[in-house]
Amino acid sequence: MSRWNEILFNCSIQLLQLLLSFTTTNYKQIVNEISDIINNSNISRDDLPIIKRRLADIEKIELSKHKEKQRNKFQRDKIHTVYLNQDMNDINTTNHKVPRKRKFKRRKQKTESIVVNLSSKELTRAEESLLSVLCHLPNVSDNNLVWLPNKTEYRYIDNITFDCVGELELSNPLAIKIDCAIDEFDETKGKWKGEIPLCQGNREQQFES
Repeated sequence: MSRWNEILFNCSIQLLQLLLSFTTTNYKQIVNEISDIINNSNISRDDLPIIKRRLADIEKIELSKHKEKQRNKFQRDKIHTVYLNQDMNDINTTNHKVPRKRKFKRRKQKTESIVVNLSSKELTRAEESLLSVLCHLPNVSDNNLVWLPNKTEYRYIDNITFDCVGELELSNPLAIKIDCAIDEFDETKGKWKGEIPLCQGNREQQFES
């Protein structure tokens, strides 16, 4: 083992010597070439710092030009990318139509069409709220006009039938009945739907006279 280590050590020493001699030879060759260049030209040793400074300036100029080219190329590529994205967006918008939002009008619920099931013993909350709607007593100015049924209060879906006393007749034969309906502006209140007629003389008697 020691013999092997000794061989490796000697080989390493010889290798280092070869590298040193090779480096020294190259260094001498470079120095000789530089000396030949200086001797064959009109350049003195005092001109070397100026030459180095000019070479450094040239290197800076070339570096700035290279950076400027890279910057211009980057901006050009960026603009091209933006235009490409815009073109792709235009293509997508033309191929895919955006669905329109439809507005649905809410229909007004007609309260007159609501039917309360009085045959059932158990009423729903909606039916109870409807039955709590009251209509005031009809405003009748004609003393000859009577109505049935004659009650102190009238609720939703109640109706009144009119008639005249004696031989008098209704001014409008179609206005014989009014219904208690829900007020359009206030669902908690009721109002009479229909026309309150007046009483007038018999038409046959009017024609005879």
